[in-house]
Amino acid sequence: MAVPKNAELSRANKRPGVYVSLQLNAAGSGDDSEQFTVLLFGERLSTGIVPPDTVYDVVSEQDVIDGSGRASTIHRQYQAAVAQVGGGNVRIKACGVAEPSGGVASIYRVCVSGTATLAGSLRLAICGLEAAVGYAVGDTAATVIAALRAQVALLPNGSAPVTVGAVQAAAGADPAYFTLTYNVKGEIGEDLPIRVYNTESSGILCGPGNIVVTGNAAGGAPGSLRLICGTQTVTASVASGDTPQTMQTALKTAYVTLHATGPKLAAPSGA
Repeated sequence: MAVPKNAELSRANKRPGVYVSLQLNAAGSGDDSEQFTVLLFGERLSTGIVPPDTVYDVVSEQDVIDGSGRASTIHRQYQAAVAQVGGGNVRIKACGVAEPSGGVASIYRVCVSGTATLAGSLRLAICGLEAAVGYAVGDTAATVIAALRAQVALLPNGSAPVTVGAVQAAAGADPAYFTLTYNVKGEIGEDLPIRVYNTESSGILCGPGNIVVTGNAAGGAPGSLRLICGTQTVTASVASGDTPQTMQTALKTAYVTLHATGPKLAAPSGA
């Protein structure tokens, strides 16, 4: 068998030996001469017919749906795995386990506020599945969120791993919202991919919640509020005696300054 030469090896290296080069920028590929085995291990749903803690063979996506339940953790793992396989032969096995007995499932809010000043559209993506609605000038948050909630509930075949709650009307400074509850308890529900795509500057705002500051600042010495957004931190100065309205306005100003071309925060209540 011919041994390929290591093109990355410097000619200045004269010492005899075997040298290996890993080209991390090259495209990945599978080896058809060997079959790899992937074990999917995660929470199952009660709709699955395979008992907990039982390893079973997976030939198709329907095997996972039948064995561990549609939109179960195992089902999501299967979809992610086959999307990354590429070339080569892969043998897939699965083992579903019962959800933890303690704790509660993760709950997410989808909030909508404002009134549309121009026509637009709002798309909500949950684990890659999209629900979309359009809105017209004058449509209120209540109208938009009711339409959006209805579309989320219609996602095909219950594929989204969440239970959709009823719309909660706006109250005071709080926007209208509905909840998404992950279908099993456990850490996996703490990382639910949710994305919002909305027409910019339309008057309609959508996000995962609202920021509320309560109580006047005390203590005499100046302080600060920090809002951590991923890898970035937004900091607003706070003086003794500042009201919640003052602090919220300062935090919003600092956020908009940092993210001038990115997501926008709504105006503080009363502003």
